Amino acid sequence: MKSSAPMFLQKLFDMLHAMPPFLGGWCHGGSAFEISAPLEFARLVLPQYFKHSKYTSFVRQLNFYGFVKGAKVSDVATSVVFQHVHFVQHKPHLMRRIKRKTNHSNEAFNQDAAEAVDELRRDVGEIKATLSGLDAQLKQLQEVVKVTMTLLEPFQFKPPPPLHQELLEEAIAYYMPARSEDDDWSRKSMEAQFEEDVARNPYSIETWTSYLNLLHTKPSGHRLSKERVSLFRRALSYVPLSYKLWKRFLDESYALVRGLRIDRPELVELTLLYEDALVHLHKMPRIWLQYLSLLDHLRWGTRTRRVFDRALRALPITQHKRIWGPYLAFIHAQGVASTAIRVYRRFLMFDPSGREEYVRYLLSMELWEEASIQLVHVLNLPHPPSSRHALWMELCSLISSHPDDISSALNVDAILRSGVHLFSDEVGRFWCALATYYMRLGMFESARDVYEEGLVSREGIKFEGFF
Repeated sequence: MKSSAPMFLQKLFDMLHAMPPFLGGWCHGGSAFEISAPLEFARLVLPQYFKHSKYTSFVRQLNFYGFVKGAKVSDVATSVVFQHVHFVQHKPHLMRRIKRKTNHSNEAFNQDAAEAVDELRRDVGEIKATLSGLDAQLKQLQEVVKVTMTLLEPFQFKPPPPLHQELLEEAIAYYMPARSEDDDWSRKSMEAQFEEDVARNPYSIETWTSYLNLLHTKPSGHRLSKERVSLFRRALSYVPLSYKLWKRFLDESYALVRGLRIDRPELVELTLLYEDALVHLHKMPRIWLQYLSLLDHLRWGTRTRRVFDRALRALPITQHKRIWGPYLAFIHAQGVASTAIRVYRRFLMFDPSGREEYVRYLLSMELWEEASIQLVHVLNLPHPPSSRHALWMELCSLISSHPDDISSALNVDAILRSGVHLFSDEVGRFWCALATYYMRLGMFESARDVYEEGLVSREGIKFEGFF
């Protein structure tokens, strides 16, 4: 590879590809290179690649790497041709075989070192001369400033006496229109300059932003002015994926309609603007959240739910957490149980740890059957969020209080009997819950059998429900 070759050879290879033809270039079919004008070559080309302009040092480096002179290809007397068997135009990988000679004489090495030291001394001398010249110029400027301040001292502004204050205000009022006209002319000239800039480079976001900062027009009611909307549209037609421009367009439009009644047409127009933005910025969760906040404010329930679903489909799964929080809050506020159940089931596929929160919602909506099923799922988890004992007691209470809603969904007898074996200190409560379940279903014989079984299995248990 070219990157494994010595740095001198890499720079030489790049230099030959970029060198003007009148100074030289590849020759002999790419197996050698020619330098037609060594003096011009040293003055114009060498400083760009080797930080010096010494042709002799350049030739010495070629000799160190084994380059030899070849046959000339032109009649120019000053031209020189160099070649090496492993330095070929279209085979840069061969350069790694070229090695620098290590048996050169100490005299050549000392000569290179002496030339380098002399060059550094000359550079230091030039820097010192430049600094001394700058010091002299600085002193001259300080003297000029001092003299100028002395001459301007009589003309410094002094506050007018109180009697002349009224006349001064009248003069300012008289000349203000002229000043306003000058400002308008200056603003128009700057607009013309920005028009030239955007015409020259319409894909520069910084230029469009500066243009928008200049063009501050008065809003038309609760809408942006036509000129400003037109400028935003022009900018976004060239850079439609610019989050910065879309965010500014949306924020300025939203600020003008904030606080309006929800039936105003300006709010409907703003929703259309958000739809336009999401065509290009559908991977930006902040835009989705602002749009959803607007729809929730407008009380558009169905459309809001559909936009939540669109956001979940459009965003990567790593961003879904930012959407699910507002989505569940929206579902709670709507109070539609069937919709909430479908949404929560999708949410549990994303985050199974939210199942207990789902149970709390079902209990608040008095959906006893679904709540009991989900509570059993929570108990089957290896590490439930809450205490396993508290969850079992809650399940007992739920089963015994609402047997008509739960009888077809769960095998209540098997569930409560398994609880008897898990908690020895709550055996009586489990037997009473099972007996109460049967009594409220009208199955009194089964309830009596449960009480008798409990008394036989554990003596001394208190059955408050039996008495």
